[in-house]
Order: sequence, then C-alpha cells, then structure tokens
Amino acid sequence: MRIIRLILVNMAMAAAIWISALVIASLGTDALRLAKAIQGEDPDARALLPVYPDRERAIRIYNDMKGAKLAYVPFVEWRRLPYTSETVNIDSDGLRTWANRGEGTIDIGFFGGSAMWGTGVEDADTRSSPGVAG
Repeated sequence: MRIIRLILVNMAMAAAIWISALVIASLGTDALRLAKAIQGEDPDARALLPVYPDRERAIRIYNDMKGAKLAYVPFVEWRRLPYTSETVNIDSDGLRTWANRGEGTIDIGFFGGSAMWGTGVEDADTRSSPGVAG
C-alpha cells in the first residue's frame, strides 16, 4: 500500500512539473509576441538575406505573405484564403495568380511545400517560363 501511494504521489508531482513547464513556455511566448507588438513589426529575417538585391521589395513580399490567411480544409490540410496585394495574389482555390497570364496558357500542377508554392517571391516569379502556369 505504501509503494502504491509513493508511485501515485510521484506521478502527480511529475504531471504538475510538466504542466508548469508548459504554462511557463506559453506565457513566455505570449510575452514575446506582446513585446514585438509594442515595439513595432520587425521585417522577416528571410527578407534580409543576400539573395534579395532589393531589400525593400523583399520586405514588402514577406509582409504581403503575412497578410494571406490560412484555413483548414479537410483532406487538403491548410489552404490560403483568397487574397490580393501588390506582390502576392491568391485565388479562391488557394493558388497563386498573376496578371498578363496570356491566352492559350496551359496549367500544369506541381505539388510540394513552401518552395514549390513560391514563398519569398512575387507572383510573376512563380511561373516556370512565359506562357506556362507553375
């Protein structure tokens, strides 16, 4: 009987420590978000990489991408909601679009993650070549 009590007390203590750690981590994350909101928005660190010759444009692209919201879709997982901005435009199917698409273009489906979708580039740079939708 004494061993069972000892085991139960130890399990309760372990659970309390684990829950305390989760609460502290959550409060720390919330405090960090609040501090960033009070300080003002820092540019996305990816926009400051040397691959972008025009930093202001890169910052604008990443800020536009932040504005595009996600929604859960069964059997698809996450899909971006329709969105229009200067550098990022998303249609009702969650696909990137661009102006001057041209007549007779052929849509080809590519499947993949953020690199395939075009994270960090403008709409016009998401196609593989003129006249082909990527």
